[in-house]
Amino acid sequence: MAIEELTINPFPELSELMEDLPEELPETPEQKERFRVKDKEQAEWCLRQISRLLSKREEVKSLAQAEIEKITAWKNDQTESIQKSISFFEYLLIEYHQQIFKENPKAKTIKLPSGKLEARKAQPEYQRDKETMLPWVEQNRPEYIVVKKDIDWSGLKKVLKFQNGTGIDPDTGEVVPGLTVIDRGTVFRVKTL
Repeated sequence: MAIEELTINPFPELSELMEDLPEELPETPEQKERFRVKDKEQAEWCLRQISRLLSKREEVKSLAQAEIEKITAWKNDQTESIQKSISFFEYLLIEYHQQIFKENPKAKTIKLPSGKLEARKAQPEYQRDKETMLPWVEQNRPEYIVVKKDIDWSGLKKVLKFQNGTGIDPDTGEVVPGLTVIDRGTVFRVKTL
């Protein structure tokens, strides 16, 4: 009895549909030729589509930014509360360590199972007035003077002439070494109003 139950098709409707399928699937029709702009009206239509899509993109960005700001405000509120608690516990531990250190100046580190408390001498802060220091350093320690050299490219570019992938000094006709000019062709852009 159990064998008979297993040989019965549980989806008879599916079998009927399978019988109706053709032996071979028909060949797919050739792909349509893609759209190409052929006149100014079609070009204008394309520009309107770009404007519409740019507007939609800005709408999406604006919505996303509003959500980001909302989540950021929530995150800041939550972490501020947590940070206050952390600061409170750090204060308690520092206060405790200061008391131990006062009693025993060698107790710079206190090791505990969940971490350690450390006391280290802080580095001094150096407040420097460069204008006052510079003349003294130039006279007494010139090896610590740093001279920075760089090229005024925007100015030099205005003076040079460019030809055959090189820069040429118009006064001397000399080719500038270390300069190669790479022609990048014509750049096409689409601008919408």
